[in-house]
Amino acid sequence: MQSFDSLLALVSPATGAVVLREGGRLRAVTKGQLYVGPTPGTSPAVVQELMAAHCAAEEEWEAVPDEGPEGDCLAMLNGPTEDETDVWAHPPLRTVLDTMPCSVFVMHSDTRPDTVRRILLPVDVSDSAAQGVRYARGLASVYDAQVILLHVVDDNPYVALTRRDRLSMSRTALPEHRARRRLQKWMAGQFGDDQDVELLIRSGVPARQIRDVCAQQDIDLLMLPLTGKHASDEPPVNAWVAQVMRDRSGPVVLVRSGR
Repeated sequence: MQSFDSLLALVSPATGAVVLREGGRLRAVTKGQLYVGPTPGTSPAVVQELMAAHCAAEEEWEAVPDEGPEGDCLAMLNGPTEDETDVWAHPPLRTVLDTMPCSVFVMHSDTRPDTVRRILLPVDVSDSAAQGVRYARGLASVYDAQVILLHVVDDNPYVALTRRDRLSMSRTALPEHRARRRLQKWMAGQFGDDQDVELLIRSGVPARQIRDVCAQQDIDLLMLPLTGKHASDEPPVNAWVAQVMRDRSGPVVLVRSGR
């Protein structure tokens, strides 16, 4: 699977058990270094208590180095509470996004990541999307899950049609057909015959289509792209990703591009 160089579990008294469990699970498969640290506002002593209570004695972990984890790191933390209306203002998430150029696994206290069976990844046909596919397939191997790739096209047909064509086909059939062919060709170029994923093509507004597919397909884990930016006043995401995050109540993996 796609191996992270390191995993960073950020824990608090309320959610430390879930984060540590998933950190141990991913470490066992990826063979990456597991770092454990407190969320903002949590005493470092709590880390020792949580590790003693929820991890085996032989579990190998280290405190977070001052310079931060090295290499390709996946940070893991619990998401915002119901009282926090803006997910991007959630202190632990904001700290990671502002200070660490890593991907982030945002969990939720009312979900169980160990029951992940269906993973949704919206994609275009870019290099960063290919990285996201590799990450999704890697996580799928951990959870024995199915990966679903969603490609959203514009509502309007993007080729010139004859009047007869316009009368004989639906308004979105041709764009969706061409989008599927383009996506299949891109997948073949990136991954050859090793394509253990399901392809979905939808037309419309990306945020709305992602929300609808999550509901219709019983998606357990959603993966979304981060930009390469950090330490910014704005969320390091596109506008549609920000909207999806605000609507999402389940776990999300934010994949940092350029890693």
